[in-house]
Amino acid sequence: RKIRTQKFQIEDQRDKLDLQNKKINSSIQYAQNIQQAILPTSKQLDKHFEYFLTYKPKDIVSGDFYWYVEFNNRVYIASIDCTGHGVPGAFMSMIGSRLLNEIVIEKNILDPAKILSTLNDKIITALRQNETENEDGMDVCLLCFEDINQKNKAIYTGAKRPLLIYRSDKKSIEEIKGDRLAIGGSKNENRDKDFTSHSININKGDIVFLSSDGLTDQNNADRKRFGSQRLNDLVINNSHKNLIDLKAIIESELEIFKQGEEQRDDITLIGLKIK
Repeated sequence: RKIRTQKFQIEDQRDKLDLQNKKINSSIQYAQNIQQAILPTSKQLDKHFEYFLTYKPKDIVSGDFYWYVEFNNRVYIASIDCTGHGVPGAFMSMIGSRLLNEIVIEKNILDPAKILSTLNDKIITALRQNETENEDGMDVCLLCFEDINQKNKAIYTGAKRPLLIYRSDKKSIEEIKGDRLAIGGSKNENRDKDFTSHSININKGDIVFLSSDGLTDQNNADRKRFGSQRLNDLVINNSHKNLIDLKAIIESELEIFKQGEEQRDDITLIGLKIK
């Protein structure tokens, strides 16, 4: 009888855990719908560019997000990697997206370097990082086309994230490094520092890439990283293909490389080609 009672207790506990698990998963699935709603639509991205997007959250919701705003004949596009992944990362992504919209659309701050400096200040304030132990922040790759009718000129500003450009005339990858400054989480050390703007020319056939570090940092069973060189080689060797095929090749190579290893971080990679 004692064994039977214990069996019932175990089954009861298992049923309770199953129900709890279903509720948590249902809640996170709903949170995914909310997060998806803040992300740019394919209609927005497709308006001015040929593009591809690889967006693979490690969990159901993501600490990565991408951002797009068309304002005053300018187009801004960014790939943002927040501290953490899953639910905490997703909270950060909601804060980051809201602040970026406020900075550009409401405050009318249009210079990319100034946008990142302001975002840094606002994250420090929003998370009370001067008063608390909170050190959450984000890395950003931000690209601005100042005149969407002249898409061959752009301004790039980065917070710990580079911009990659495939140069079709040289058949090579150019990397422009971001500043060694993160957004937020800084214990005030970079509050007075300015981010750097890089003016870039984009020629017909060039492809620009904005990304988080999730793809290049992914490891395989031998604990080797996918690495930026592997990505660069894939782009160079397949640059003659359209972007949808290039996306499929990169994602396929990633799966082969992983050898069944678990995805370690959120992954975002955006490729843009001027139409």
